[in-house]
Amino acid sequence: MEEVVRVEKVTKIYRVGSIETVALREVSLRIVQGEFTVLAGPSGSGKTTLLNIIGTLDQPTSGEVWIGGKRIAQQSAAELARFRLYHIGFVFQAYNLIPVLTALENVTLPLILQGVAKKEAEQRAETVLEQLGIAELRAKKPNEMSGGQQQRVAIARAMVTNPAIILADEPTANLDSHTGAHLLDLMQQMNEEHNVTFLFASHDPQVIDRGRRLISIHDGAIVRDEVRSSSTAAS
Repeated sequence: MEEVVRVEKVTKIYRVGSIETVALREVSLRIVQGEFTVLAGPSGSGKTTLLNIIGTLDQPTSGEVWIGGKRIAQQSAAELARFRLYHIGFVFQAYNLIPVLTALENVTLPLILQGVAKKEAEQRAETVLEQLGIAELRAKKPNEMSGGQQQRVAIARAMVTNPAIILADEPTANLDSHTGAHLLDLMQQMNEEHNVTFLFASHDPQVIDRGRRLISIHDGAIVRDEVRSSSTAAS
């Protein structure tokens, strides 16, 4: 299987004055294409820090990260932004949709930033909206949608560029259990039907139950890395 992410002995230390906080302690892991993986742990365990480092939103104090075979080190902020645009999709608990844009425009935006012609970008965005069953939202702006609808548009935006991996930080945190379950159904469907690689950071039991691989983090270190059969992970 093609390697999507490799993390080697990553340590992250935050310093405020003379105070040091160790968020990650020599963490190593490897994720291959098509995985549906959950980073689980309590608040302060380091899971979001690790997700942000994999997503190049933060830099490790020491250690190395590779995404899609590319070593992420000593790149400028502009180079990292361009790398994220082409290789990484993000789904945040706050949705992060642009309020003045419609669903179609929000999903089209990453393609426009890549330089894709507007007509082609809109066609590709329409296709993803249809795949996720939300084509009827194409002309609506975020304030006209429910939280679950906004999150599904955010997933469409993350998927539209065909990234190497989609990183989801607590994607169900602002949703009720029914809406959260439906959202996970959609992501699981995209994973199974289109081989989309997902990496979640979550302490939500229903997200943890869906993971076919569960990586547990405590005090900045991986304490368990378990690959579960489809009969073990909830469907």
